[in-house]
Amino acid sequence: MAADLTPEEQACLARLFTYSPELEAAHLLRDELTAIFEHVPSPPQAQERIRAWQERVRHSGLSCFDDFLNTLDHGWNESSTTLSGGTPAAFSKD
Repeated sequence: MAADLTPEEQACLARLFTYSPELEAAHLLRDELTAIFEHVPSPPQAQERIRAWQERVRHSGLSCFDDFLNTLDHGWNESSTTLSGGTPAAFSKD
């Protein structure tokens, strides 16, 4: 996330985004997805927010998430199976 960057890195990223608005949109969507997994307290809330995120991605016109969206669409039951602590198994760091 941009908050983790130094001021110089943030400036560089901002400059890059002026040349590629699509890259900025992809970066923001990636940050949104990360926040879902880091801050949503329950699997049902995560599932609801991921579905909303998927719609935002589809409406963005970006294709860089297509494979991931396809995985979510076809493997939702597996990815929403939770481990202790509510972390979706497909996204566990283990």
